[in-house]
Amino acid sequence: MDTLKHSYKSNSIEPLKTIIREQKQTVLKENYAYANDTEVTNTATTTYSDPRKALEVAKKWAGNMSQQKIIARTWLEISEGEGRATREFELQWWPDLFKGHTYGKLTFRFLLKK
Repeated sequence: MDTLKHSYKSNSIEPLKTIIREQKQTVLKENYAYANDTEVTNTATTTYSDPRKALEVAKKWAGNMSQQKIIARTWLEISEGEGRATREFELQWWPDLFKGHTYGKLTFRFLLKK
């Protein structure tokens, strides 16, 4: 089967952020922590200029550790490196992949690092 494919590659996260901001269905999360299949909001990674505020947040976080123990963190990495260290995102669009229909297939390819 022959089909037309458009492909756009970039080593910068900014074009991807722009694409995601322009639509309403998806939210881009660059960092994600989870316990099993549940997202964990971890305020312990936030830096605070006031040490008292940091201590208060740490105490609150310590109280919830048994309920929401983080077992994995993922983050989106799009960067320019040397050789295999380069991490790019690719936007692929097949406008006429499905014959007889008025829609195509859109794919984002990128690296989620653990």
